[in-house]
Amino acid sequence: GVIRFICEILQKISREKLVRISFAIFKNIEGNHQCLELMMDNKLLKIVDTLLKGNIKEEDLVNLIKEIGEILEMNVRVLSSFDKYCREINAETLEWSAVHTERFWKENVVKFEANDYLIIRKLRILLTSKNTQNQAIACYDLGEFCRFYPRGRM
Repeated sequence: GVIRFICEILQKISREKLVRISFAIFKNIEGNHQCLELMMDNKLLKIVDTLLKGNIKEEDLVNLIKEIGEILEMNVRVLSSFDKYCREINAETLEWSAVHTERFWKENVVKFEANDYLIIRKLRILLTSKNTQNQAIACYDLGEFCRFYPRGRM
């Protein structure tokens, strides 16, 4: 949750000291592939673009931000939409996105049979989440599963 927390803070506050510390942390963990994926999932590349458009005065900080941006661009791993969906479910943080659409469900509904419907069972658990957005998206997704799965109404 640290990477997500730092990214959330960077979206709200852009003080140079905070940016410097945050990007120093990102630089230290850049070698870990899972950390890079988390940085991408938390839209760090967008944050990098926003910061570079701003007026940061310190040249070395601008270079550090550019370096992290280049590392993220080189390591962008194109995941299928189903992989992204599974990661959202496992992280228990659902967000309205392209993986919560009618088109996604039409294309991927059969993939949910894997592991004795494990993803569907995890989705059912999210119905009891304290996060109302998770509840709403889980309800929608279960409805779409029932709608498009050949035996979904049973």
